[in-house]
Amino acid sequence: MQRPSRYALRFLEWFCPASLYEGIEMDLLQQYEHDLVSYGEKKANWIFILNVLRFFRPEIILRNKNILDHQYSRSRNWIGSVPAHLSICQL
Repeated sequence: MQRPSRYALRFLEWFCPASLYEGIEMDLLQQYEHDLVSYGEKKANWIFILNVLRFFRPEIILRNKNILDHQYSRSRNWIGSVPAHLSICQL
């Protein structure tokens, strides 16, 4: 069995949310198998790379970055409020 570009798959794994990666990868691999039979290895590889690039959206990376920033700020706020809460409760 021929395999598509591993660099394209790594790129997909890098930007794609983990919860969606497996499903998208399987869809792309099924399309690659179809293209391999229809067009041959060289053209199927190029089509696979183009299909991976079509999934790339900068807002995905920005969304993932914003989620991490939000989690960090929530943790920082929670840590900041613990001493105030403890002083009120007088442990």
